[in-house]
Amino acid sequence: FGRRQAEARRLMAAAGYGPGHPLKFELKTSNSGAGLIYLALQADWKTIGVEVSVAPEEGQIMYADYSARNFQMGAAGWIADYNDPMTFLNLLRSNAGPQNISAYKNPAYDALLDKADQEADVTRRGDDLAQAERLAMEDAAIVPIYFYVSKRLVSPRLTGWTANLPDIHRTRYVCFAGHKPRG
Repeated sequence: FGRRQAEARRLMAAAGYGPGHPLKFELKTSNSGAGLIYLALQADWKTIGVEVSVAPEEGQIMYADYSARNFQMGAAGWIADYNDPMTFLNLLRSNAGPQNISAYKNPAYDALLDKADQEADVTRRGDDLAQAERLAMEDAAIVPIYFYVSKRLVSPRLTGWTANLPDIHRTRYVCFAGHKPRG
């Protein structure tokens, strides 16, 4: 960790930043949810001489600001709504509209997604998608900082419980073995 911080300070200095001229920016976030993560990021950045002001806003206002490009750095999340990498990768297509919050535009990236859309071989399609993801990460179109996880301890006697991407489990569909669900 110390070596990474030293390298970050070296790169900051090479870019013209340092104690007398710190890099400063505002990080716009939602006022619900992961506030502690952004405070931890702020503290981490401070160790390399970056001054970040965290600006939490109501979700609707934050996304309106993102659409109007009224932000320096923004934090947003996305939960897969279907089981395919495209649920995330499509957000960075040049023609994704307001969902492409970072306004990322790279014709090579778009071409890889178009190629994957036409590829019937799952392995080759996966290679195209992996290559597109690498390109977006190299371009720093977005910077993933954490991933949502769900932890559930479910009794084997519970029936009707099905793992699913949005992690929604309606109680009317589940019951303990030997009982009938209502509804």
